[in-house]
Amino acid sequence: MDNRAFIIEHLDPLPPYNTISLAFSLWFCYTLTMMIEKTAEKTKMKAFKKSQGFRVIINGISFFTTKGSIVDGVGDFTKVNESVKSAITELERIRKSDPAVGLAGTWCGFDVQLSMV
Repeated sequence: MDNRAFIIEHLDPLPPYNTISLAFSLWFCYTLTMMIEKTAEKTKMKAFKKSQGFRVIINGISFFTTKGSIVDGVGDFTKVNESVKSAITELERIRKSDPAVGLAGTWCGFDVQLSMV
């Protein structure tokens, strides 16, 4: 009998406690993963509805509007429309991880401030 056959014949299978421990570890990891995913779904912010109201301030001029109006265009100038659209897009992106209710910054050369109403 060669050494390889002797070693293979005398190897003991894993003790039962290792199998149970492995099964428990897998179950625990799966359960923890599912809990994390459910929590992430609950806290995930969705995009604004078209009826969501905003107070918009552009270079010191303020007005009230809705997301639908912002998407359609709030002014006669393309740059103003693009700056407000960019700001609301950024606010929606931020709200996926942080429950922000407003945002201020510079887009397309305009100082824009958005606040949810």
